[in-house]
Amino acid sequence: MSSKKIVGRECRFAIHIQGKEGYRDDTHIVKEAIHFEDGTIKPNLRVVKNFERPYYITKKFYRNHKQKKSWEELSKVDVYKSTETDLAKNIQAKLYGYGRQKTLRELSSSPYLYGTYISSTSIIKHEYKIHFPDYDTPYTVCGLDIETSTIDDTINVITISYKDKVYTAVRKDLVEGHLTAEEDIVKKCHRYIGDVLENRKLKLEIQILDKEIDLVIETFRRLHRWKPDFVSIWNMDFDIPEIEKAIRRAGIEPRHVFSDPSLPDNLKVYQYKQGEKHKLTTSGKYSPLEPADQWHSVYTSSSFYIVDAMCVYKRVRVGAPKVIGGYGLDNILDKELKRRKLKFDVADKYTGLAWHDFMQRRYPLEYVVYNIWDVLSMMELEHKTSDISITLPTNAGVTDFSRYNSSSRLVCDDFHFYLLNKGYVLGTVDPEEKVDNRLLGLKNWIVVLQPNMLSRKGIDILEDVPGYPTNIFAYTFDSDATSAYPSGIEATNLSRETTKREIIDIDIDINNSINATREMVSTEDRNKIKRNVFNHNNINITTSDVNSVAYCKEMFGFPDYEEMLEMFEKENNDSSS
Repeated sequence: MSSKKIVGRECRFAIHIQGKEGYRDDTHIVKEAIHFEDGTIKPNLRVVKNFERPYYITKKFYRNHKQKKSWEELSKVDVYKSTETDLAKNIQAKLYGYGRQKTLRELSSSPYLYGTYISSTSIIKHEYKIHFPDYDTPYTVCGLDIETSTIDDTINVITISYKDKVYTAVRKDLVEGHLTAEEDIVKKCHRYIGDVLENRKLKLEIQILDKEIDLVIETFRRLHRWKPDFVSIWNMDFDIPEIEKAIRRAGIEPRHVFSDPSLPDNLKVYQYKQGEKHKLTTSGKYSPLEPADQWHSVYTSSSFYIVDAMCVYKRVRVGAPKVIGGYGLDNILDKELKRRKLKFDVADKYTGLAWHDFMQRRYPLEYVVYNIWDVLSMMELEHKTSDISITLPTNAGVTDFSRYNSSSRLVCDDFHFYLLNKGYVLGTVDPEEKVDNRLLGLKNWIVVLQPNMLSRKGIDILEDVPGYPTNIFAYTFDSDATSAYPSGIEATNLSRETTKREIIDIDIDINNSINATREMVSTEDRNKIKRNVFNHNNINITTSDVNSVAYCKEMFGFPDYEEMLEMFEKENNDSSS
């Protein structure tokens, strides 16, 4: 029987595994969606060895500048290729020859190096888009949730749901004494959430297992067989560490469970990377980030990418008002679906851990149904919003999902390929760049606008005096200099290439502003503009129309209207006489 013809491929995501001399090649694991001529799509895990990515170094003839450039013309650079593993070694050989091996970070301080900011995984994803531009389908999503024992914190229930399949693994000691637990759980599912089961035509599989590790192994066995693009967990910072601990308690390395079983042992990797839990405020202090604002990632060689559905929900609505009541699953379900997590009348007087303890001891079958609904409700939410299947991958573009929380990374990755199409290559960030201590920092930029800072008049609100200008405004603006990055830079087209001069200090003769604009004054007569005046005037430039006369008077010592009139009258009188 002849095989079906492949007509297209999509790269869902890719991970890089560092090469080790004498042990393994530089390797990329690529999750593909293969398209066949009959319209079917098959998930596939592809191993790419020794992929060479480009990097760019200025031709010797043009190495006549000391300061880094934001980008350079392709005609002025030489293009080289290297594996990601040998990238730093090859760059050093081209720039400096041999010697102490510098890190890629150290090499990035060179003003002649370009194109290394983009990752090899992003380059691979972009190449798929170039070769198969007509294929762009929604990602597939599988939900996962665990429950832990209130006695010893070990896992006693795991549920996963993918397409029309629902699998629930239950530890035997939770349902001890229930001889027909599997059948009874299915019956109770139809009692409590039968409408969803019928509407989605879901097929339930309940399995009672002896040990905690059995639950994990059987669950991942199905995940590896199903090969979804995403495994979605609500608040994965609880579930993933608990799963990892369960695997380690059984004396197994997590990489052997998380990684795809078809891969050789040397390509099985696993690392849970917690996201930042604090942020640096404009006042220079650290404040805690809410769980929904954190961005965790699981680095593993698997056919699925594990993502936190709660963080995705918050991130794709980054500009929307904060959800009242928080980003717990119960509250979001109520907001989006007008449904909530399962509750039972018999446990109404319990909350929190006491509720879980009561249900596990007295109503374990209902407790399993509670876990199943947690997963199915997440999938119902995804069916409505498409946050994970469409919005997340669309917004991320070629950027790795692990870096989706970085707005600057998203912009720079897209900008890299945009510039290449225009005949330029993007520069690198200098990690050693010294910040001039005279430059304005991020602190103490909070100001209240005076009415004279706005050129537009207030709203016409006085009924008895129509058309009378007021100082009452319908809208206010809050400019957050830190959070505006990189949006403010995009809006103002700000870069080294578009900036002629950056003002650090302005000296004016405060006692005689008119003379200061018409002739040079001695150094001892000059007075620097105070920082608060500098901040007060400049915070508004990118956010509103400002009073240019008032701005120039305070910042540059220009005359105002009355001084201009005085000058005009004086010159008229002088000419008349």
